[in-house]
Amino acid sequence: MNVQAILSFFAFTLMAAFITWWKLRKADTSSQQGNFLAQPQREEEPFLMVVS
Repeated sequence: MNVQAILSFFAFTLMAAFITWWKLRKADTSSQQGNFLAQPQREEEPFLMVVS
């Protein structure tokens, strides 16, 4: 792996982390209602994608 690939990986990762922080910095993530990763909104069957 060359240096350019490693640097571009870190640059992209840092950019994605910054954009995520910027968009969620004022969001209410302390409650289950405000945390979009806490639980699904409704009970559903798990989605399975079958590739044949």
